[in-house]
Amino acid sequence: MPIWLIIAVVVLVLVLAGSAMLVVLRRWAKAALAGGGSSLKPVEADKLRHFVENKAAFVVTVERTFDASPDRVWAALDTNGLFSWLPLINGMRYRDQARNVGTTRVFDGLLVAGAEQVITRAAGDRLALTATTSSVPFVMKSIVEEYALSPTGSGATTLTWTLAAQPRFGWLLPYQLFAPLARPLARWSLGGLATRI
Repeated sequence: MPIWLIIAVVVLVLVLAGSAMLVVLRRWAKAALAGGGSSLKPVEADKLRHFVENKAAFVVTVERTFDASPDRVWAALDTNGLFSWLPLINGMRYRDQARNVGTTRVFDGLLVAGAEQVITRAAGDRLALTATTSSVPFVMKSIVEEYALSPTGSGATTLTWTLAAQPRFGWLLPYQLFAPLARPLARWSLGGLATRI
């Protein structure tokens, strides 16, 4: 059999497998947006620090300074559509107008979706959430994220975003090795918030 034919068959199989996986991911995302999805183990507010420092196998923390007051940065952070400037992401939205502890926020992506619950909320200062469902089953056990705002002396605000996850099979891979690769992407993602301020 000619080598070009073998290469063509391999490429065709990879394209078909990749296309099938995209269709499956989209179906799972739609199911999660409709209220389904794989359940995750929520992290309680008083256990947040312990989870980030001791239990999470993957932790990324990034900072961005915005030339705006904490109130303006908070207003941009607290609106529906957060991260919608990223490709394949429709954004985050609250299921209702309430923004209190216990409120559910939905992550709406084309291929990945899920829901998270507000566990800490101090307007203009700090927001922490824990994931409750995910469209990708069997991957993650727990996920938290925290946004902390700090005013600078020059009237600007530094926003610190921490994303921490505990995979279901954390012992299989050294996930923390991926943090240096994820950090520039997370910092760039957070930078899009400037378009909302």
